[in-house]
Amino acid sequence: MSKIRFLQLLFIFYLLGSCTQETWNVEQENVLRQGVLTRGVGPMEDAMEGLKGTTLGKKLIEKLSIPVKFEYDQSMKPGTMGYVGGGIIRYNDLNAPFGPLLFHELFHVYQMKEIAVASRNHEVEAYMAQYLLVMSIEGAEEKDFYAVSTKFVDCIRKLAKYTTWSVMDTKGSIKFQRLYEKALVELRKHHLYGTNTNYTEEPGPYSFQNLYHFLSIK
Repeated sequence: MSKIRFLQLLFIFYLLGSCTQETWNVEQENVLRQGVLTRGVGPMEDAMEGLKGTTLGKKLIEKLSIPVKFEYDQSMKPGTMGYVGGGIIRYNDLNAPFGPLLFHELFHVYQMKEIAVASRNHEVEAYMAQYLLVMSIEGAEEKDFYAVSTKFVDCIRKLAKYTTWSVMDTKGSIKFQRLYEKALVELRKHHLYGTNTNYTEEPGPYSFQNLYHFLSIK
């Protein structure tokens, strides 16, 4: 009887040991997931490294004047990202690849530094920067860029040729001003940037002042 009892106890210890190991693995996995969500490691760092592999991405990251932090925000719509100020970019369940979207938000950090301002002018400029990034990637085609609406994308594509002009040149160009205004019209129609939101815009004449400065610095 004692031998049988010993074998029974040995079997019970074996089961307990297996369950304990399995539980530890699950807890460890949860800790790692929380690390991804709270410390901004994992996919966001991978996307940052990917941007560093592009000319514009590397330049933008090097020229940011404040450190960037990432925060997972479950209250945001899945697949979205946004700059909230203080160098903090929040996101929720992004679909890969999201490097161009991250570049867009990093450009907001470059534009506004510590204080985030809901501005349609900033959005037009950031989408312009995002378009230039996408078009700079080898093998990219214009169909690889989409944002807001087809009409908005058409405005961005036409405005792209003015990125080599100076600020004063674009302020004196009626054609540029009309294209810029059309881009603002499309943003006003969109639920994220429309008249029912807290987004505002500056009166014309308009320009890509931050983008000009970014493209001209070495």
